[in-house]
Amino acid sequence: MPKLMVQRGKNNIWYAHCRFMGVFLHDCLGTSDKRWAERELATLKSLVERGAYRAWKKTFKECIVDWLSDLDMKRPNHICHEINIRLHIAPFFGDLKIREIIACDEETGKSMVTDYLNSIDHRPKETVHKLRHNLVNILRKGKKDYNLPESKFSNKGFYQDRFLAQEEFHEILELMEDDEYRQVAIMMA
Repeated sequence: MPKLMVQRGKNNIWYAHCRFMGVFLHDCLGTSDKRWAERELATLKSLVERGAYRAWKKTFKECIVDWLSDLDMKRPNHICHEINIRLHIAPFFGDLKIREIIACDEETGKSMVTDYLNSIDHRPKETVHKLRHNLVNILRKGKKDYNLPESKFSNKGFYQDRFLAQEEFHEILELMEDDEYRQVAIMMA
């Protein structure tokens, strides 16, 4: 019987080392326990059977390029998606693989995705919605059935609860020296 796994390194970590359905598996199984490594190998084999193994190994940047290729950059909202990704999402995740980003610690329930969502939670609700939309679409290029955890939205955005009284508005107009600004203020009011 051929070897399906090999141990490497000073910690004797198990690595997959076999072919399954024409795909060569050579991933780190992340443990020195043989039984746990066999379970991880079975998980990798199930990914191969579903056809999701190659996508699961994609890096975040590859998924960004893949998703942006589907967008029409002549449309303004698609340009905004690209800017949000380039400035806010890509620097956080870098060159990590999708499986590393999604991986959830069983004890704490934390993952890189939840850390990112917590870091943007202070922003206005609309901004968080846009960033979540972009992030989930990118992550679904690596794992098709992935859904983001719910967000708490600590910043509900700006909501005006009162307007200037007419007396307050006239006081402000009296303080304005330039007639041009006065006309703009009247039109805005």
